[in-house]
Amino acid sequence: MAGGWKGTASECDYLTKLSNRGGLFRFYESMETASVNHYMFLDLDNFKSVNDIYGHSTGDELLVLVSKELVSNAPANAFISRIGGDEFVIVLPGSMSREEVENTASSILHAVFHTGKRKNVITHISISIGIVIHQPCSCSLDEILNKCDTAMYRAKQSGKNQFVSYDIIEREFLEWRKVESEMRSAFKHKELCVYYQPRMNMVTSELVGAEALIRWEHPVDGLLDPEQFLPVFENTGFILEVDRYVFETVCRQKQIWSKTALSKLPVSVNLSRLHFYQDDFAQTLINMANKYGTVCNELILEISESAFVKDAHQIEKNLKKLKDAGFRISIDDFGAGYSSLNMLKNAFIDELKLDGSFLSLSGHGERGRIIIKNVLSMGKDLKLELIAEGVESQEQVLFLTGCGCELAQGHYYCKALPMIEFEVFAKERMRKQEHTITFSFCCDLKDDSGTYEGIYKGSELEYCQGIMEGKGAICFPGGPVNRNLVSFPGDVLRSESYTISLWVQPKHLEYWVSVLFMEFDNGFASLVPSAWEGTSVYRMKDEREVDGWYDTRCCSLQVGEWTYLTITYDARSEVCRYYQNGGLAGVLEHIPALRITKQFTLGGDRYQPSFCGRVCDLRICDCVRSEAEIAEFYKECIKHPGFGMANGQKMTEGFTLHPYY
Repeated sequence: MAGGWKGTASECDYLTKLSNRGGLFRFYESMETASVNHYMFLDLDNFKSVNDIYGHSTGDELLVLVSKELVSNAPANAFISRIGGDEFVIVLPGSMSREEVENTASSILHAVFHTGKRKNVITHISISIGIVIHQPCSCSLDEILNKCDTAMYRAKQSGKNQFVSYDIIEREFLEWRKVESEMRSAFKHKELCVYYQPRMNMVTSELVGAEALIRWEHPVDGLLDPEQFLPVFENTGFILEVDRYVFETVCRQKQIWSKTALSKLPVSVNLSRLHFYQDDFAQTLINMANKYGTVCNELILEISESAFVKDAHQIEKNLKKLKDAGFRISIDDFGAGYSSLNMLKNAFIDELKLDGSFLSLSGHGERGRIIIKNVLSMGKDLKLELIAEGVESQEQVLFLTGCGCELAQGHYYCKALPMIEFEVFAKERMRKQEHTITFSFCCDLKDDSGTYEGIYKGSELEYCQGIMEGKGAICFPGGPVNRNLVSFPGDVLRSESYTISLWVQPKHLEYWVSVLFMEFDNGFASLVPSAWEGTSVYRMKDEREVDGWYDTRCCSLQVGEWTYLTITYDARSEVCRYYQNGGLAGVLEHIPALRITKQFTLGGDRYQPSFCGRVCDLRICDCVRSEAEIAEFYKECIKHPGFGMANGQKMTEGFTLHPYY
């Protein structure tokens, strides 16, 4: 019968009628030394709250119910004892397999969890279990119980209502000791090295920085996961030497890069909270940067948000010194658990790195997405740089960029790379010297450099004042298909990825009339101010596909009003973005690239009547400009002293010019 060995009255627990601690030890002493058993140490979760809130009589009642569940769910030949308070020990025969022991533990967890679901006890009741497998009776019972207690404590640390086997902890302990015994030798023999994980702009798919990460290239075990050794480094204090090594390696590498395209690339370095208890820490980093001629504002110092749990004042004092020296300060792992918004009031913080686990909220329905959107919105309001960690999918990219977060790290783009491999990646992904062709339309169709010139097809071309001083505008009169429009050479668009912007003021709006049309070798693209009621589209047609129509939509333009339109297309990510007046208005993904521009037309297309209205300041860039850049350019325009001057009159509220007709 489950419940245990029958001892004397003094060895019986008065409340549950199970054996007590004395009975457990007597039972253990009665067994043959050669016998082998399994042991469970069980401790109720939140039991103190039951006693405090509902009283000890309710607590006693709960202990009796739990003891009955243990008897019901343990094998008949198990020995069960209550050794004190809310702690129980179960001895199981060694003939049971590990699977049978774990199944028993699972049954107990389920039964006890539901025991707590009584009407008069609201407190969440569960149980945590520590298991020791195959212990011979030649061992001390105290030693066995200590092992069980260690495993049980790990179960509580891991979230409660679960079981943990001691042999798993024992393996971790042996691995910990192995790391501890080898770490200094690894440092000496240069097994510890610095890898670089790219920071990417999700809108442009371009490299904007890197994070320096320590890696252990073990001569026997290969490349170790950082989780295998970093906790040991932190616990032993060895992390202080490692962080300084990484920081100096980055400074030395920045010196090597000083005459290359990577010279200005920002690099972030992680710092343990332990550094901030050393008074000379800030000066040490400053001296090291000066030694290699490293510009401090090209280095980002990352500290985990969890570091602020204790001694926040000491940490903030040192961070201010570093900030004053020019370093940029990043809060790492934001949202991983601590997430005190109080730290964000400090002016020394430059950026937030959203932890990958926090980002996973985006997959937990609308509530999770709302939380992330609001955190990002708050970060933007505080003028903080926002970086998402652990980005792994195109869906996450679109969600984050839609929330205004443009920067990311993660395997979607690239894992951490050795320095040589990183340099190869960087050369492919760094923003190349952008080339922008600008047409100001000051009484001719030449671009501002005089390299390109459009050809007008139609009746006499009329020019007028543009949206601002120094800018003209073409006055398109409209007309039949393929009339009264301007054709430019196809090579004005020199890249599959591009940004095109222009100011547009319609005089009339007819459905599906293009203001901009580009013909490619495998299709066309058309910017339509009014596709149907209330809607404007940037349409891309891939003629290699029967159903290859891709419409990036936003609201229709208004007659008589100037609107700043921008289109970006990223051939790497196959994403098109449509902006109006500097703000993102529409996004569409999975659009195959259209290749080889044959003709670039302004004012109409080969399918519909021509556009009627004004066009000003056409710009064609051979790279994808970011949302922030587009917004900034728009702000610069509207803040220009001569903005809105047309026919000698200042533009009215709402950016509506007096019509020229």
